[in-house]
Formats: sequence, structure tokens, C-alpha cells
Amino acid sequence: MTSQNPRTSIGQRLLASALLAATSGCGPSSPAPEPTPAPAPKRAPSGPAQPIVWTKLASTSALDATLVEARRLGRPTVVIAWAAWAAYAKGMTRTIDGDDALRRTLSGATTLMLDGTADDGEAKSVERDLRAALKIPENRMPWVAFVDGAGVRRADLDIDSYDAAAFRPILAARLAALGLRDE
Repeated sequence: MTSQNPRTSIGQRLLASALLAATSGCGPSSPAPEPTPAPAPKRAPSGPAQPIVWTKLASTSALDATLVEARRLGRPTVVIAWAAWAAYAKGMTRTIDGDDALRRTLSGATTLMLDGTADDGEAKSVERDLRAALKIPENRMPWVAFVDGAGVRRADLDIDSYDAAAFRPILAARLAALGLRDE
């Protein structure tokens, strides 16, 4: 589609529209194609689960670009706030890594990591910006934040603590609320 430049004449816009219609197969003699609905989140594939790849966030622009792409694909996004020094955060990732069903279920989501390990000024500044963008409180580890497939931040699903016995069913329920289930 052409941009609506105020300097573009109406004739130029009509010509561009006609060319677009002619090359796309849409015109007076052919009906417009049916719109394609956004893909629904998929069920987890059966079989052995692959390891989860947590993409480390390096900036708010990287977060924004990833969320736009996930929304375009209709994929929910799971963000874990993690640090190498945070025992409970490491417990969360160990629980996920050791559970085939959780890994299969998470394979239907975009998985991101807000890594709070570094303590230099610039890294802490980026971490603060990412936490603000995701509405994750500062100095809280671990934390799991959720964005649904429509791009809506679901703070009602957040997990803000870790209990080894309760984490797996809590995470599975949060993922199910996003439409992600293991078969």
C-alpha cells in the first residue's frame, strides 16, 4: 500500500491503488481474498521436549521488537527476571529445565530473560528500564511476567515468588490461561 504523503496527488494515489489491485489479483472481476485470522496459540508438540532458550533482553527496543513479532504471530510471551546470584530464580529455571511437560508447553511461547546478574552502572540502567517497561518491581527476583498473544501485558498472571513444590502447577495454570497446554 502506498503511504499517504500530502504531496502525492489523488491521481498518483489512484494509479498506485489500481496497480496494486491488478498485481494482487484483486480487481473488479475478482473478489478480494478472505482476511487471514491471527494464528491461535498451538498446543505443545508431543514427544521429547527441547531445552528452552531464554533470549536475554539487552534493551527496551529489543523487548519492543520481540513483543511486536510475538503479537504478529499470536504467540504469548513469558519473561523471567533472573540473576545468577538469586537461588530462587535458579530454582525456577531448574524446575522448568527438568520438566518435559513445561518445556513442551513453553515451546509455544516466546521466552525472554531479564538478567539482573551484572552490577555495573549501564547494565543496571538497562535492567531498570526493562523492569519499568514490563512493570516488574525493582529488586525482585525471581519474577515471571506474561504477555498474551494479542500483546496485552497480563500482570494478573505474574509469579512473584518461588516455592519448589508449588511452582510447577502454578506455572502450568498461568500458561493454560494464555492458551498454552501440554498434550
